[in-house]
Amino acid sequence: MRIGPSTGLAPVTSGPGGGAFRLELDFIRGEARQEGVVQRLDDIVQTVRATPGRLFDGRAFGPGEMRRGPRGMLIEEGRDNLVADAFAPADQVIAVAAAPHVLSVGPGGGATISGAASGSATPGAPLAFTPAAAGDLSLSITGTPDWVQIEPGAFATSPIETPAGAGGARAGDVISLPDTSWLDPSACKLEVEWEQLQPGGLAENGVATLIRWTGALGYSRLRAGSVSFAQIRGAGGGLAVNAGAGQATPAGIHRLSWEAAGAAHQVAWSEGLSTAAGSSSVTSEPAATGIDALTLGSNGGAEFLNGWLRRITVL
Repeated sequence: MRIGPSTGLAPVTSGPGGGAFRLELDFIRGEARQEGVVQRLDDIVQTVRATPGRLFDGRAFGPGEMRRGPRGMLIEEGRDNLVADAFAPADQVIAVAAAPHVLSVGPGGGATISGAASGSATPGAPLAFTPAAAGDLSLSITGTPDWVQIEPGAFATSPIETPAGAGGARAGDVISLPDTSWLDPSACKLEVEWEQLQPGGLAENGVATLIRWTGALGYSRLRAGSVSFAQIRGAGGGLAVNAGAGQATPAGIHRLSWEAAGAAHQVAWSEGLSTAAGSSSVTSEPAATGIDALTLGSNGGAEFLNGWLRRITVL
């Protein structure tokens, strides 16, 4: 049995609890491992991002490249950086709206704003601010920071490179697995491990989609935040599972799993996702089979993870 671009991932053939290791997508090491065979994730995972992107340490990735580092694969919503020439910043005046913004800086210096709002940021200590009215900010640079960013939003994201004389943007990371034959929703245990950097999709009521698949009968998904954790489409077209009761997801490493064996389902989650670690069992109907599309870390255009996807394991 082989995994790779030519054959894809091997389909699931045994039910949960059999003790056989089936598939692990390891975004920390950049590998897919299945029955002793190792394949590069770059050959399996498809990244759709129309703009370049960077990690927080400034490491650069081109459009359509997975942003992977030692903490996993970074998945973020799209953002704008209002600072011109952000990786060689100089003092400048920036027009801002009366909405939440964040000022952040890279190693080597700091930045101060005045005018429509005031305050300072240093490396690792961003400044969140909301101007009372639209107006101009005066940005002053101290030292030689690697980058400076002013972005509309409630929390800081990774640095966005911009041209001289203008701001710029980074598109959201839309991640998919074109081959879906390895996932049999009617008999599997699916576990997702991730590191939350910010409350997932804070602008979208604290919702972060972890994994989502769609078929002829509709969508199924695992997600975090102030929502139910698992919504699994049943063979009859309705939701066979709508389980769990979340809360604002704290920063840190979390795990969420869903197990199906015919009409029996169980959802389990680590401490912090809800008021305590726990699980929820449901007996309804088998999950719908037949997957047309599968996305990771968003619903394809919203509910972005805003964190690091570490591992997905199918047993």
